[in-house]
Amino acid sequence: MALKSEGSREISPSFYWLGSGRSDDFLQINSYTVVRNGLSLLLDPGPVLLFEEIRDAFRAVTTDPVPSIIFLSHQDPDVCSSLSRWEEEGFCGTVIAHWKTAWILQDISTRCTVFGAGRDKALSPEISLMGLEILNLPFVHSPGAIALWDGETKTLFSGDLLSSFSQSEELYFETSDMEGLLGFHRAYMPSLYWLKNGLNEIAEKKPGLICPHYGTLISGKSEEVLAALSMLDLDDPRRIASEDKEDILGEIRKLKMSNFELKKSMVLSLDDKILDAVTGLYNQTYLDSFFPLFYNGNKEGYYLTIRLDDMKDFNSLYGFREGDAAISVLAQLLISIKEDGFLLFRGAGPIITMLVPGKTKDEVMDIMEHIQKEVSQSEAFLKEMTCSIAAVFLGDLAESSDPPETALKKALLIRLKYLDKLGPDSICLSPEKDQLPSGNPLIMIFDPDRINGRFLKDFLERRDYDVIVKTDGTRALHSIDMNRPSLIISEIHISPLDAFRFRSRLLESADLKDIPFILMSHIKSDPFVTRAFQLKIYHFLKKPVSLAELEGLVGYLIKDQDEY
Repeated sequence: MALKSEGSREISPSFYWLGSGRSDDFLQINSYTVVRNGLSLLLDPGPVLLFEEIRDAFRAVTTDPVPSIIFLSHQDPDVCSSLSRWEEEGFCGTVIAHWKTAWILQDISTRCTVFGAGRDKALSPEISLMGLEILNLPFVHSPGAIALWDGETKTLFSGDLLSSFSQSEELYFETSDMEGLLGFHRAYMPSLYWLKNGLNEIAEKKPGLICPHYGTLISGKSEEVLAALSMLDLDDPRRIASEDKEDILGEIRKLKMSNFELKKSMVLSLDDKILDAVTGLYNQTYLDSFFPLFYNGNKEGYYLTIRLDDMKDFNSLYGFREGDAAISVLAQLLISIKEDGFLLFRGAGPIITMLVPGKTKDEVMDIMEHIQKEVSQSEAFLKEMTCSIAAVFLGDLAESSDPPETALKKALLIRLKYLDKLGPDSICLSPEKDQLPSGNPLIMIFDPDRINGRFLKDFLERRDYDVIVKTDGTRALHSIDMNRPSLIISEIHISPLDAFRFRSRLLESADLKDIPFILMSHIKSDPFVTRAFQLKIYHFLKKPVSLAELEGLVGYLIKDQDEY
């Protein structure tokens, strides 16, 4: 393996490209150095086979025989296998790597000071002195992937993200190289979810120059490249491949052992007690101590408990490792969609808690429905998932004689029991609905139009009916079997089943076939009416629904059931 170009090249003020190793499989390995404020930083020193070439190129642009700092974007041998050779040359400075990579470095007998990025909020003093920033880019492609950003020159050293297969003799990316860039990401990125997460992180920086570990450098074409990658169709975009995802709990155990042996930072030991290993969020222990402070300043806020549905069955089918991955995906999804000022914590079990200050009841309802939609449509989970959400208005806690923390726990317990009764993909918000169903007739409405569903729900609840609204047909039969409604009202177009197939399934069940079924749609054509008659559908309402007609029809059908 030889260098693609003899010597090195300045690619930006104080930044140098040290040449690229070429191999027959189109992988050209780039290393870089930054010389600033009396320090020299070597980025991704490369494989041991390229050590001499990279060493000579480094010494050609600095007066230092060895770098002050070595930065590792991830854990693979093509990045760090030459580290021991640099130690033989006299390197004894700081190695900066993700904390998941830091304990792996012991396996190659490093004697250097290792700074584990991404685990706590501490900053590397060397990186701060050089005016640089570390970006966390998990699972692109390894769990502990990081990048280096210089805001002054808008230069990004991106590691494997934005790398490409290339045999080009040119240093900079051309449009003709696009297929090689897409091909690299198809081969090495485990999940479209994590790829987009990384791309979004980078897009916010608006880099002018991108320096990847493989292939050509990208100058002035970052928007074009980011747009192309965001449309990439990976083989299985929902799954984070198990062979690429570390056992996080095992990593934590190893990290604790490493810290004990090496007597590392006390901050890390403290974080182990308050940070959740799966999601990286602060845990329930920290939330319990933090809540009084939040409550005192946000008595008009809401406390949301977001729970993935059917996780017991999920863990039994796929294992707890994949269950942890699903909870991690939920956390990342919530991080990506939450507004500024919202706070997230990992609760007990498959729960994420969100503290929401300064929102009205209707706004919180919109937030919860948006979360449910994002979860049900996300392709980052191993399988299609739904979530249920309970919310407590903090202003109601003052009405209790209990301390706020105790009143909150009691309110949450009631709401979670109510969610269990409602079934998957449910919401519990209104204080008057905290109790279990009142014994009034229960009506289930299936309508993808959230506004119409909420309007019909409010109308029927004012007439002493209990109402559950579902916005899609996912787990519809399970919800009906669990709740046994007195009446079903359904829009024709509900995903994934249309109302006719939905009704056909009900007719196959001896227990569910006699539940009255009302159809509604903007279109009331003769074929639809004929099909509804064949399936023993009691009535066909045309949208917009006449409320007088609905009230009379519902009263007639439910009264008819009671008399029967």
